Amino acid sequence: MSEPNELGELRNKRARLEEESRSLEQEMTSLDNRMKTLEERIAIEELENSNKAKQEAIAQLNSKIAELEQRLKNMPEVTEKPEPAFEPVPETAEVVVPKEDVTLQVREVQEDEAADEIVSIGMLENPVSVQAETYDDEPVKKSEKRKRKLF
Repeated sequence: MSEPNELGELRNKRARLEEESRSLEQEMTSLDNRMKTLEERIAIEELENSNKAKQEAIAQLNSKIAELEQRLKNMPEVTEKPEPAFEPVPETAEVVVPKEDVTLQVREVQEDEAADEIVSIGMLENPVSVQAETYDDEPVKKSEKRKRKLF
């Protein structure tokens, strides 16, 4: 082949490759845009589904509230006030001291070895004498402790 023909063929080949490159770049851009569009559609669908689920949950809550309000309306109203657990003593009232001897019961309970104390106080019908024990808070000396040997 002659050099001018070869040069022409090389230029034609280069032009075809450049055209193919532009075509491939256009296709890439088109596919990239299509991919972004599809991703947006998917995100929109997911949001719509999420919103529908939330709207259904709200509708269920509203229906439950309406049902509870209706039940509350249909309940008979209490016209009598409940009696208080104790009657308040007016400030000018006389204080009545019972003639019976009232004794308090004290019960100590030790839990585990931590020696936590729980004291219960209550009124007894029959008086019972209770002796209180005192405990020293001083630690026991080592010499007073029992020595045990393991064999």
